[in-house]
Amino acid sequence: MVTEIKEKLIDPVCGQEVSLDSSFRTYYGNGVYFFCSAEHKKEFDEQPEKYTREETTFTGGSCD
Repeated sequence: MVTEIKEKLIDPVCGQEVSLDSSFRTYYGNGVYFFCSAEHKKEFDEQPEKYTREETTFTGGSCD
């Protein structure tokens, strides 16, 4: 029997769920981060430490 584990991928900039097949992704530290838009990827790439701290919270951003 094969067990499939699915985790939600969350855009660290806006907090929205992102698909695993998103073309907007970046590697930082020991992880891969996925984004809902090129703008959010760029924002993360410019200041990754802002979005990788444990106390990061989301303020209801939008990907529209």
